[in-house]
Amino acid sequence: MSKSIIKTNLSRQLENSGGNARKIVPMIAFKLMLVMKNHIGSKNAISRDKLFAKLFAKVEEDTLSDWTRWEFIKKAMSYCRSKTKCYIAGIWNGGSWSYYVVRSMKDAEMFNENLDRAIKGLQQQKRKTLKAVKERWYNKNWEIPEKDKKLLMLE
Repeated sequence: MSKSIIKTNLSRQLENSGGNARKIVPMIAFKLMLVMKNHIGSKNAISRDKLFAKLFAKVEEDTLSDWTRWEFIKKAMSYCRSKTKCYIAGIWNGGSWSYYVVRSMKDAEMFNENLDRAIKGLQQQKRKTLKAVKERWYNKNWEIPEKDKKLLMLE
């Protein structure tokens, strides 16, 4: 990729990509690797908000377009982990996520603990799937919980 990618606004590039995810993910991954060069090791982690601002030159808002941008950032992190030598890990820091490039065994262990928690959650979903079939949830009256109905203003 050329140096022009570094200089131009990533949001504008995404708009000009025509929504082609095959182009978008490597674009974001390229910029992500440039940003992450300054965040090697868990002690140099960057917060989610700061990472978003560095990648898109804007503050993240609670909008569908920014949610979509964040989904592409996650895909770009996965791309980096699977197709490059830039292994980006995330850690929960008292109310928000922070991201860093794994440098030490301690960094790797922290990330692996997060993976273990995610695996436990997936195992719980496997058990819940079997319970749903056994108890014939497909044949039940499906309803949104009351607290969520209030959020959706369905009443």
